[in-house]
Amino acid sequence: PPPPTSEAPPPPPPPTSEAPPPPPPTSEAPPPTSEAPPPPVIPTLPYPTIPGLPFVPAPPGLGT
Repeated sequence: PPPPTSEAPPPPPPPTSEAPPPPPPTSEAPPPTSEAPPPPVIPTLPYPTIPGLPFVPAPPGLGT
């Protein structure tokens, strides 16, 4: 009989029957567009307005 070898037998190969990783989900909402939403429309008035108010009545005596 051949002399026993002191080396351990090679380990078995890793199993290849495992399921591959699932693909990334595609049912999620699409990525947001790179375009920024349009700014709110600010009416241009012939007189200064107070910031924060959408409209300021014309001061008396203007345009008369």
